Amino acid sequence: MEIRHLKYFITVAEELNFRRAGDKLHVSHPALSKQIRDLEDSIGVILLKRNTAGVRLTPAGEAFLDDARNLLLKAEEMVARARTISDETKIITIGTPGPFGIATLMETISAFCKKHPGLKFELADIPDIQQL
Repeated sequence: MEIRHLKYFITVAEELNFRRAGDKLHVSHPALSKQIRDLEDSIGVILLKRNTAGVRLTPAGEAFLDDARNLLLKAEEMVARARTISDETKIITIGTPGPFGIATLMETISAFCKKHPGLKFELADIPDIQQL
């Protein structure tokens, strides 16, 4: 199952019409129908009942629709978060005079990073005289 399968399924389920869903997605009706069949085959469940009168969701399809919407929303949030962190990561270098006090410093840095995920820290072993 791929993200595009979820997008296709959600659109067909909302439109209850392959042609309208295909137009909305810019995908041909036969290609869209095949993608939905592939999704159903991959999960082993019929999600949509198709007949000459139209399309309707099966009970499994109704449940799957709710979960698919939630999963798609979560995937979009993941992408947005990754982009934010990637674009805004700042590196702060902290000079330390050797191994003394590093354990306490690491606890403080760890707590700070949880509150500010866009920051990264580097520790540099710098003698006292250079730090001054």
